[in-house]
Amino acid sequence: MGRLKFLTILGATVGIAGPALAADLLGPAPQPYIEPAPALAVAELGSGWYLRGDIGYADFEKPGEKPYGVPVPPFDSMRLKSTYAAGIGIGYKFNTWLRADITGDYRGAAAFDARSSRTGYTEGYSVDRGKIQSSTLLLNAYIDLGTWSGITPYVGAGIGVAQNRFGSYSAQVVCLTAACGDTTPGASYPLGPQARTYVPSGTRTNLAWALMAGASMEIMPGVLIDAGYRYVSLGEARTKLDSFGVGTRTKDLSAHEVRLGIRYVID
Repeated sequence: MGRLKFLTILGATVGIAGPALAADLLGPAPQPYIEPAPALAVAELGSGWYLRGDIGYADFEKPGEKPYGVPVPPFDSMRLKSTYAAGIGIGYKFNTWLRADITGDYRGAAAFDARSSRTGYTEGYSVDRGKIQSSTLLLNAYIDLGTWSGITPYVGAGIGVAQNRFGSYSAQVVCLTAACGDTTPGASYPLGPQARTYVPSGTRTNLAWALMAGASMEIMPGVLIDAGYRYVSLGEARTKLDSFGVGTRTKDLSAHEVRLGIRYVID
């Protein structure tokens, strides 16, 4: 009976330890495969985004004149002096040849000067002076034309809006004869000699567009210097009407700009 009991205990032990010993010999059981969840796409600020800042010189073309208010003699001469320009923007470079940006630019008040005469300059004439300040917000696209010796030329175009303010406006009579000082009704210059009138300022928002060309060069990693030319069309500018119903309105306001700027790549 002792031998039978020993064999029974031995068999039970082997029965319990056998599976564990087999598991040790075969290694851990394979785990079921679980497909990982797709990674969420995360937008990265960098690699293509850039900031820009520019300063420049704006040389205005001679604007045209449009009838406005009470009919008055048209200007015989008219000019708009040059001024400075400054702007900032943010852009994105899509690939090696295409990029785009949004820019906001401010142009300092440019002096406006014009002459007119009802009498053909025989009795007197009027000198009109004012200032036109223009700001633009443009969406621009550029094509980079390859890089040679570290210099990348480009061409571009932009479209947006311009806000033009025509202010500090006055008109002064300059008399050449005594008749100029006649203040009776119907006289050529009823306001009298050396009279000056002031016209309220006016602001006008118009469609604007631009054409650009230039070149850029990387001066340190992620920093580019940009030199270029821009032609920008700004629409019209006009004053309000004065107490006599007289005002001034220009058309085809445009400028040739030479610009120097910095582009900083966000990366």
